[in-house]
Amino acid sequence: MQILTFLKTPAKNIEQKMFRVALLVVLPFMAILTIVSFVNIAATKTKFAKDKIHTQSGNANKRIALFFGPLFRDILYLQARGNAEKQMDPKNQEDIRDFLGCFSSFYLQNVNQVLFRDSEVTTAYTLNADGCTDPEKITGERCSQLLDKTLKKADPNKIDWHPGDLNSDDNKSTILAATVFQNPKSHKSYAIALNIDTTDFFAGLEKHMVARLFLMSELPERLPQQFLLTDGGKPDIEETNDPLILAVFAQWKSGKTNGDEAFRFIFDGNPWWVSIRPLQIKNKHLYSGLIIPESKMIADTRKGRLSFTWFLSISFGLVLLATVFLWRRHHHDIKQSALPPALNDMDNDELLKQIAAGENDRLEFKSTLRWNLRSNKPDKAMEIACMKTMAAFLNSEGGTLLVGVEDDGNIIGIDTDRFPNEDKFLLHFNNLINQHLGLESVGSFSFDAKHLDGGDILIVDCLPSTAPVYLRYDRREDFYVRVGPGTRSLTTSEALEYTRSRF
Repeated sequence: MQILTFLKTPAKNIEQKMFRVALLVVLPFMAILTIVSFVNIAATKTKFAKDKIHTQSGNANKRIALFFGPLFRDILYLQARGNAEKQMDPKNQEDIRDFLGCFSSFYLQNVNQVLFRDSEVTTAYTLNADGCTDPEKITGERCSQLLDKTLKKADPNKIDWHPGDLNSDDNKSTILAATVFQNPKSHKSYAIALNIDTTDFFAGLEKHMVARLFLMSELPERLPQQFLLTDGGKPDIEETNDPLILAVFAQWKSGKTNGDEAFRFIFDGNPWWVSIRPLQIKNKHLYSGLIIPESKMIADTRKGRLSFTWFLSISFGLVLLATVFLWRRHHHDIKQSALPPALNDMDNDELLKQIAAGENDRLEFKSTLRWNLRSNKPDKAMEIACMKTMAAFLNSEGGTLLVGVEDDGNIIGIDTDRFPNEDKFLLHFNNLINQHLGLESVGSFSFDAKHLDGGDILIVDCLPSTAPVYLRYDRREDFYVRVGPGTRSLTTSEALEYTRSRF
């Protein structure tokens, strides 16, 4: 009643006017907004749950594809060399050592050892920064038993993934990828395996492993493989016996799920949210799955909505400050997840469409890597131009460099650079990166040769770097960024301001 009386009385000063505005406008608005927020929690629960699990499963899916894609490529390439006559004979250990030393300079990332086994002996070639060591015989029974299983199956179309407890270092985790090939000369079968360091890979998946994260295949008689922590505390990938995952797998195999759209799943009377997405790995029909209990989703939804209401009731300014603060802290991850798909993952038709569309702020063409078409001889300036473009992509929003494509989109191929073979070309390109950009930038890009009708081209996919990348050349360091479809060098003061605000 006193409030009603106060409102009926004419305001005597500015403070009373502000008080009336607060009572008549702000407080009713906040009350309505609070009620709507609470009611909206239930109404938006499904959308919130779908969006959240879709985002989390997408992040896990990308990390898995980026790690396992090159491993599938490498072991299948080594298998093909083993099956080819005069390409790779396990008895010729010196040739294998020399080949692996060269091959590992730009492939076999995260691989500690390459192992060969016949029915009696296991031989290991250890890879390091200097190349490949001399072969040594492995006497451990567990390693031999695992490779004997692969030999016994004699299935060249299958890659066995074994738990990697072969590493004596308790601070590291490894897995063993093995398959078979037959030497065409001796007609003898061998198991070939990669001993892979998975320490950093599992560290990036740790938050997803708290939920249920697993891999699935369309092939018959293949059960899901779950990412989990062993009794000893080490992460691993094992064939699952989790009844929830097996139930989800059975529904997925029956075709009752709607593509890669997240869905609600009831198991033993409890609701769960599931997201299954295809892995972007060439010629592999593999999928990653993530399962999160709905109770956690509801708790997160309710907590987010209540926090939003409380912030509004205190001050719109706090919400704005918190948003700006979070944006500045996480803007890099937000931008990377929104990147368009890598051109290395596209098929030839999609890639040709991208080339036909022309250059833009995230796509640049270079005719050659080192060969000056005007002077008709090698030119260091051509190499530096490619390195400048890569540095600019890494320091900006990412992008793709295509070598072997003219400015107008005409494909002339990397043969124009006149290297003896593709391996020599890729080795030279890898050396340029080490020399001018540094090893610290390696994790932010990937490159590979692509075979097109017009010729072979080099595709270099660059992600936004988490740290500044400088181009080292002629005893100086320069800092480049992308400005529209071009590359620009920043002055020292501009580079300092740019790195301070971005990294």
